[in-house]
Amino acid sequence: MRKALAGVYPLCLVLVLSLSGLVAYTAHAHAEIDRCEPSPGSSILSPPSEVRCWFTEELDPKGSTLSVLDAEGNAVDRGDAHVDLNDPDRKQLVVSLDPGRMKPGTYTVRWRTRSAEDGDIAEGTFVFTLEPAPAFMASPLPTPSPTPTAPVSQPASIPLFLTSTPTPFFPPTAHLRLPRWALPGAALIALVLLGIAALAIRRRG
Repeated sequence: MRKALAGVYPLCLVLVLSLSGLVAYTAHAHAEIDRCEPSPGSSILSPPSEVRCWFTEELDPKGSTLSVLDAEGNAVDRGDAHVDLNDPDRKQLVVSLDPGRMKPGTYTVRWRTRSAEDGDIAEGTFVFTLEPAPAFMASPLPTPSPTPTAPVSQPASIPLFLTSTPTPFFPPTAHLRLPRWALPGAALIALVLLGIAALAIRRRG
């Protein structure tokens, strides 16, 4: 019996120590990264407008921050890192970026968190890469050069007297004025001639 109990004591001791270690780990857990956008180690083609990270514990807004640096150590964020209060779990940390200051290269994200559960501090870094734009997007399409056109030859000038249409010449009509006695005299002569013609017809008959 004693031998059996002697074999159980070490097993119980190991179990107790394991449980105490688990309790201690739970009591002093840290707010570590669960995931981020952009993802750690990822390559992207266009500058992001922000970096957003999700953590394993609720964050204390007073001790949690994010910053983004380029390869030369210059900050490209807007300095507005904060815990997203729209998240009911308070596990999101976000900072906005200035795309105008970002060029192709590797960027380092530095994060620091304070757990809202036990106040423990955790920190770390990760990188993402902004790739150059593809050649067909980076260079504008060539502008086709205008095709030279042959000058249009102007027709030789033609003298005015050859191009103008000749106008026919009509002499002015003379205004004839008959004397007043002309019409009555003509009528009388016509009557006489008619009378003579009548007499001649009767004689022949």
